[in-house]
Amino acid sequence: MTDLKQYQLFYDEITSMSGSNSKKEYLKQFIENEIIKNLLLYTYNPYFQYNIKNIKVKTKFKLNQKSEYKSLIHLLNDVLNKSINGDGAMEQLCIFIENNKQYEKLIKCILSKNLKIGIAIKQINVVIPSLIPTFEVSLGVDFIKGRKHFDKGGEWYYSRKLDGYRLIVVLKKNKIKFYSRVGKEPVCNLKLINDELFKHINYFIDNKIEILDGELCVLNKDNSDDFKGIQTQFTKKNHLITNASFNIFDGLTLKEFSNQISDNIFSERYQKLKNVFDNIKFNKIHLVKQGHYTENGKNYGCYSMHGEIREFERWFKDSLDKFEYDDKSNV
Repeated sequence: MTDLKQYQLFYDEITSMSGSNSKKEYLKQFIENEIIKNLLLYTYNPYFQYNIKNIKVKTKFKLNQKSEYKSLIHLLNDVLNKSINGDGAMEQLCIFIENNKQYEKLIKCILSKNLKIGIAIKQINVVIPSLIPTFEVSLGVDFIKGRKHFDKGGEWYYSRKLDGYRLIVVLKKNKIKFYSRVGKEPVCNLKLINDELFKHINYFIDNKIEILDGELCVLNKDNSDDFKGIQTQFTKKNHLITNASFNIFDGLTLKEFSNQISDNIFSERYQKLKNVFDNIKFNKIHLVKQGHYTENGKNYGCYSMHGEIREFERWFKDSLDKFEYDDKSNV
C-alpha cells in the first residue's frame, strides 16, 4: 500500500468521527506508525514552510510526464532544503499531483498546512508526545493581570520594550532561519542581519544558543523607535532592509523554545548571550540591556517607575519559566 493511500484511509476515517475524544482514541493506533506520523509532522510542523498559498495545476507545465518523486515526503524534503524552488518546485508539485489525481485534495491540505481533521496540535502531542514542535513566543500581558506572579517576590529583570517586529531566529551550523511572532517566514530580505549572525554563528552555538528572541527595529536620531519605518519595509516582499537593527533579549535551545520552559533561569541565559557579545563586536545586532530587581514585589516602586520611565516595560522572571509582562496600563 502506498503512503498516499494510507494517508487517505487515515484522513477518511478520522474526519468521519465526531468528538475529539474519539479522534484521540483512534490516533492512539498510530503511535508507532511512521507513515501517519510523517503525515501529521509534515503538515503541522511550524518550521516546515512550503510558502505555497494556493497551488493550482498550471497548464504551462508539461504535466503528461511521470513524476520523478515516488513519495510526497521526498518531494517536500527537496522543497524544504531548496534543492528545488520557484517554478521548478511548483512544476514538480503540479506533476506529482497530476500523477496522483485521486489524492489531490489531501495533498493540497498538506501543502496548506491544515488537514481539517478536527483535532488540535496540542491534542495530537498528548497522544503522540513531542511529535510536532510548537511555535509560541512569550507575549506580554497586562501588568496588573500578571501581578499575582510578581507579588510572590523573587528576582526580576526589566528592559526597554522596543517598538518593532518580533523576530525569532533559529541558528543551525549551516543555515539561519527567521520567523515572525506567529511562525511565518518574513517576506522581506534580512540578508545583512543573516550575514552578520552567520559570520559568528559558532559563538552562539558553542554557548548552547539555538534560538534568538528579539525585536527588529528602526531607530530615529533621538534613539526613539520608528515603527512606521520598519513596518513599511518588513511587509514588502524581497525588500532588502538596510537600516534596521536586531535587538536580542533572550537566547534558548530549540528544545526550551518548543517546550516553553528552560533548563536555565533567565540570568543564566542572559549571561550566555553576554559571553558572545563580550567577544564579538556586532554592527546591526545588539543585546538589550537588562535592569535587575530583587525586592519583594509588594513593596517596590514599579508603578511610579512605569509612569515616569516608559522605556522600562518588559519584565522577565528569573526562573525556568519564560515569563514576560508588559505594562500596558497607564499606571
